[in-house]
Amino acid sequence: MGAAPAGPSLVRVYGKEYDSGDAYDRFVDPASGRTVQTVPADLTDSNCDYDDRSTLVCSGTGPQSQVAYGLDASTGKVLWQLPDQQADRIAPTVTAAWPGRFQSPGDHVSAQVATV
Repeated sequence: MGAAPAGPSLVRVYGKEYDSGDAYDRFVDPASGRTVQTVPADLTDSNCDYDDRSTLVCSGTGPQSQVAYGLDASTGKVLWQLPDQQADRIAPTVTAAWPGRFQSPGDHVSAQVATV
């Protein structure tokens, strides 16, 4: 089992169920212990960074490709996700987040910054 801060009022709790061995990954209100939102299945085993304002930016390897999500840090709901095939946008690996932006390593530059 593991836990990590997921914004101003949520904790991300993840691990495996004792009896079944099934994986779980959820956002929990630490005051009540109530599950607020289950982490999207594509994001289990992902890394997340809180932008210190309102968004938790997560990236990892989904079942078919790299994925990235912007999640509301108060509710855990999905704000945006990549890849977006209709817009021809790929999902970057996120290495850091700060208010309104995230950082991703680029092919020819040390960091590429994009507006969230």
